[in-house]
Amino acid sequence: GGVAQGAAAISRSVHNLGDNMTPERWQRINDVLEAIDAAPAADRSKLLDRLCEGDPELRREVEPFLSGATAGTFLHGVIGEQAARLSETAATAARQERFGHYQLVRRIGQGGMGAVFEAVRVDDFHKKVALKIIRQGLDSDFARTRFLQERQMLASLEHPYIARLLDGGETDDGSPYLVLEFVDGEPITQYCSNLGRTARLRLFLKVCEAVEHAHRNLVVHRDLKPANILVTASGEPKLLDFGIAKLLDSGSPQTQTGFAALTPDYASPEQVRGQPITTASDVYSLGVILYQLLTDSKPYKLDTATALEMDRIVCMQPPAPPGLGDDLDHIILMALRKEPERRYGGVQRFAEDIERYLDHRPVLARKDTFRYRAGKFIRRNALALGAVAAIFLAVAGGAAVALQQARIAGLRFEQVRRPAHSFVFDYTDDLAKLEGTTAVREKMVNTALEYLDNLSKSAGGDVELQKELAAAYRKIGDAQGYPTRPNLGHTDQAIASYRKAAAIHERISANDPLHRRELGVFYTDFTHLLLLTSDQAGAARMGESAVRNLEQSAREHPAATDRHDIAHAWCILGDVDEESIHDSLAMEKYRKCDAIAREMLVESRTAKTLLMAQGARERVGTASIGAGHLEEGLRAFDENQALIEELLRLEPSNPSFRRPVALLAQFRSIAWYDDASPNLNNPTQSLKYARQYFDAMKRAVARDDKDQSARLSLAIALFRLSFPLKHSDPTGAVASARESVRIFDESIAAGRKSYLVLSRRNRALRRLSEALLFAGNAAEARVKAADALAGQRQLAARDPKNMQEAASLAMILVASAEAAEALHEVHGANGFLMEAEGIAADIHSQNRNELTTVIPLARIRDELGDHWRKAGDETQSRRWFDEAQKLWRGFPDRNDFVRRESAALALRAGGIGQKQGRVK
Repeated sequence: GGVAQGAAAISRSVHNLGDNMTPERWQRINDVLEAIDAAPAADRSKLLDRLCEGDPELRREVEPFLSGATAGTFLHGVIGEQAARLSETAATAARQERFGHYQLVRRIGQGGMGAVFEAVRVDDFHKKVALKIIRQGLDSDFARTRFLQERQMLASLEHPYIARLLDGGETDDGSPYLVLEFVDGEPITQYCSNLGRTARLRLFLKVCEAVEHAHRNLVVHRDLKPANILVTASGEPKLLDFGIAKLLDSGSPQTQTGFAALTPDYASPEQVRGQPITTASDVYSLGVILYQLLTDSKPYKLDTATALEMDRIVCMQPPAPPGLGDDLDHIILMALRKEPERRYGGVQRFAEDIERYLDHRPVLARKDTFRYRAGKFIRRNALALGAVAAIFLAVAGGAAVALQQARIAGLRFEQVRRPAHSFVFDYTDDLAKLEGTTAVREKMVNTALEYLDNLSKSAGGDVELQKELAAAYRKIGDAQGYPTRPNLGHTDQAIASYRKAAAIHERISANDPLHRRELGVFYTDFTHLLLLTSDQAGAARMGESAVRNLEQSAREHPAATDRHDIAHAWCILGDVDEESIHDSLAMEKYRKCDAIAREMLVESRTAKTLLMAQGARERVGTASIGAGHLEEGLRAFDENQALIEELLRLEPSNPSFRRPVALLAQFRSIAWYDDASPNLNNPTQSLKYARQYFDAMKRAVARDDKDQSARLSLAIALFRLSFPLKHSDPTGAVASARESVRIFDESIAAGRKSYLVLSRRNRALRRLSEALLFAGNAAEARVKAADALAGQRQLAARDPKNMQEAASLAMILVASAEAAEALHEVHGANGFLMEAEGIAADIHSQNRNELTTVIPLARIRDELGDHWRKAGDETQSRRWFDEAQKLWRGFPDRNDFVRRESAALALRAGGIGQKQGRVK
């Protein structure tokens, strides 16, 4: 009866207003009705006063509808139907209108300042779009300016998960309009109704990527809710109405009305109280959405709350615990904290914690008060933390043993385990991002390792605890001696820790194939570590296992597999091929990695996808250079540089992002001038980039002189610098190479005799010998070459299958020959060259189609031709020149580098009989 009476009353109200009411006025009435419908019942009268302020006629027109709804119906039922009729009336009139190339079809919604219509482009092609026009009644100069600001703001948001701005213009009367991507989808809550928890979380991470993109462009959404997040049939989310609430943040009366400026269920405490809004407000709204996605309910009941009750509930009352389990509860509740400064420091941090949960790693949100106080403390007392951590972990380690012996309840075990793991996981991550903290980390590592070994005895069949142990051993291994990460220089200890982690991962995966992805990710990291310690065979086996496990996981559990992991595994496996001088095989794997990385980058441009893409582009560049396609390689380097610059704009203070900058400079230096790989033969350009690499590494060591990774890189930069420098400043080249050797000797004296230290010391000695020869000091050049040769013979004998070290031995033999020849030791020089030729020929026989095996052999045969020419034996000289020329003529890829080297060799061979040596 009440509904029927309400319907009759509303019908009479429509009739009484008359058919002469304009569509624009009907739209204005409808807007007010919708705003009141969204408000708590007790607040509707006051809200009506504000909405109709200054327009008493509007109130007279609206009130009959409200009185017709008093019989228990209100706006959700009868008025909703009439509102649809009014909208259709306005849309019917609007269909007669054209906005530029676009014809309106129907009204589909409204934002804070505009009505949104489905429209179609009707000039040269048809395309369905969403067209937004400024709302009637808001067409003042101020509103028009704000609308245009919205258009400019939306133009800055280019992201696959944000509805795109396609076009814009003005009507004949000067009213602006926007043309947006038409999104055919359903609200994220509806879409997720048939998805499992993991799939919901991964979809939510995509939403976070979009919001983070907006924040980087200085846009705060302020009205995030499921209705503004549609998911398409392909499963991709699209965010709508970005920046609308921001446009109302002007201090004008409209801002205070709540008129589309906030949705109570998703509004943060600061929004409810009208306080300053930051990106933390979006974090809160995302927390509410995640709560709803995972529990199918909301943290607060606000349906019938008054304004005062809403203030109390949202701003003071703790939310109902989600009941999802310890980690997820902590993550959501951290996002929903009342104080903005105590929520996640940004959407990216929120997303990272969800990824930690998905990766079965400890989350940052655990233990609210402890984490909050400790996080503040670590930033104030980074250098003093080592001593505190050592004491704390020592106690924790002892406690773990005591707990095992005493068989004390699990609750007390957790009380020790959880804060101790915060030191191992959270604080080592934080310290790695702070300069000058290697000494602190060393203290933590030593005590943490003892703690982990004790704790592992108590793990038993607890899978989650075993995962934490594996991750902790891996993190400790990184700090001990992972060569490309801040470390203490003990690679043997790092491998031992990684093997402990491997045993745990393999045991877990054997019992449950669902953990195959985690095993594959770990194997990828272990592959790189083995490669950096010269275990190429072990690295190849590990890398193949990594790819196999990850791809099998993707087939069996696609929703639980991250394409980033597969891309990274292919890149690392390509590195193994490159180190084994199988450049063609390496390029195949790099292109697979690059293709996946490019797809991910199209979908989102986060630090994670940018880092993966730049690593892939870097590798494609080095492989292209290695194949002799120099221009292609340089283009890849340019693309790589653009990606790195974008990364640095995201996190300018992150030291890990500075390393790719330095490495790129090194690779550019090699591309411009080198003696073992294809290059552009330009020492001047090479020197420019070699200086950039050196300067970057010098700064890294200055920031933390105990970081052995930085010191190793500085030493490499120094001997790399000496190679092009010797042409313009032989004395400076000698000093540079000498300092490089000194750093390596210092590391060896300190007991850090890793493979990389020993290998690169021999190369530094070779460069020092070459620089000394250019400086006219042949006697010392001969001594340094002998030192390098003795060390390299030992290293090559340790692993005869290591082609890189065999090639290095051949080039050191060439340096020894040059020094001997300068001292007129003709017989000795010939012996060195013949030994080098035999080694290089053996390498070439295994990889005939790789330029990096041709170049050393061709150079050595060229040296032999020059050696016999100076000795006056034209027959031997021509023989070796011809052998070198055969290599270039027979190489299948006749690229620019190959043609240039072949021509240069022919020119030198033409000088036989003129008694002149090569210009070096």
